[in-house]
Formats: sequence, structure tokens, C-alpha cells
Amino acid sequence: MRKALLQDFIVPICRADILPHKARLTRLEGTAFFINDRGVFLTAGHVIRSIQATSNETHIGYGVNVKANDSAGTNAFVRLVEFEHAPSPFDVAIGKVDFISRSWFSVYSGAKIEGWKDVATLGYPQSALDPDPERFRIHLRSLKGHVQRAIGADELPAHRPHPDCFELNFAITNGLSGAPLFITRRDVQELIAICVYSVDSEVVIDSLTEIHDDGSRFEERRSRVEQYGIAHSLLPLMDWKPAILKGMSLRDAISPND
Repeated sequence: MRKALLQDFIVPICRADILPHKARLTRLEGTAFFINDRGVFLTAGHVIRSIQATSNETHIGYGVNVKANDSAGTNAFVRLVEFEHAPSPFDVAIGKVDFISRSWFSVYSGAKIEGWKDVATLGYPQSALDPDPERFRIHLRSLKGHVQRAIGADELPAHRPHPDCFELNFAITNGLSGAPLFITRRDVQELIAICVYSVDSEVVIDSLTEIHDDGSRFEERRSRVEQYGIAHSLLPLMDWKPAILKGMSLRDAISPND
């Protein structure tokens, strides 16, 4: 087997026109990552719900774009076989494709995660996509940063209900939904969460109001827009036993094989 690439572990979920003898990629839906060698992956639940909304359209297929298990590592589209949503309020889903996959991740085994913890992710943002229908090249982007704060369930008023999650110092842009959030320790990638969305907030720096002699009024306000990412913690889900895993827990199913 050829040497492993990052694109073997983290893959884009795509929409495709199913044509005779081939599939033509037409839209990027999000990011997924394999958790074992049996084609089982995790992604954001809203990515799968988007697929469900249009899955009955004729000649339209959904799946992951993988590196084929050949010496050249050519691209191949593999259709989604089955999926299942995690219990509410997790924005998490598990899926399966008929493909001998590779996984890079182990279950996190460290102490409680607090602010300043270094983290990383990889995924397929829309901004790194070449949308030319004749090319449709999807590029992997890597991000490193830190946890700004650990957030308990339902502590984000605008996003209730939500599970335990992490606020990140980088944005989760379109296409990155479903990407893995992990910690590297001793060259081992330990999985902690799934990237799901970004939050924007406007912070007013200062304001000025002037009233002129003629009664006219001048107002000026300076503000700064802050953007940060949110990732739903997988740690409370490790004992989840989705039907796809046939009696296994998520913890037991996550196994690196690089």
C-alpha cells in the first residue's frame, strides 16, 4: 500500500451528478474524517441534514471524495451507504461508505480541557475550492490555534440547546463543518471535538457625538467584529453505540491504522 496522505484520513463530502460510468462532482457539502479502516466516518449533523433535504433528486448522489487504494492515489467518489445522527443536542453524525479507509485518530486521554489548550483541525473550506465544473478541485487546509474557553451545555444563549463545546480562536468557515478538532501529544492525534460553526460579534471600541452651533449632529462609532469557531465536544459521546457500529461504542470504534 502506498504511503498515507492527510487526504486519506480527512475527506470532503460532496454532491455529484451520477453519469454513466462516472460521477461528476458539483458541490462541496462539508468535511468528514474516518475513524477506522471500515469506511466509518464522523461529520457535522447539519451536513447530513442538508444531504437528506435533497437526497431524492434524480441522478444526484452524495458521498466522499477519497484517494483510491492504488499506487497513484487517484481521486474516487464513493457513495454514502448509511448514516445516523447522534442524540440531541449534538450536531454530530456518523456515516459509512464501502471503502477500505485509513484513520489517524485516537481517543483523547488527557486531563480536562481548558482555555489556552493548543488544538488543530484540517478540512475543506469553500474558499479553497476551485468551482470550475471541469476541474472542481477541493483543497485541504490545515489550521492551528487554541481553545479560548470551554463552554458548558446551554451556556450560549443564542444557540440553545447545545452540548459541551469549545470556543476556538479561529473561524469555522463554510465547508469546514464536520472537520475533526484534535490535540497532538507524542506524535499521536487525539480526537476531542467536531467543528460545527462560527459566531460573529461586534464590539464597540468607542463612540463620538458632536452637536454643532447650527444644531447639526455628527456621530461616529468605531467597532471591531470578532469571529470565533465552535466545536462540539465528542468526549461525552464516547459511550454512544450507533447502529452502524453493531454494538460497539464510539470509543471502541476509533482506531488509528496509519
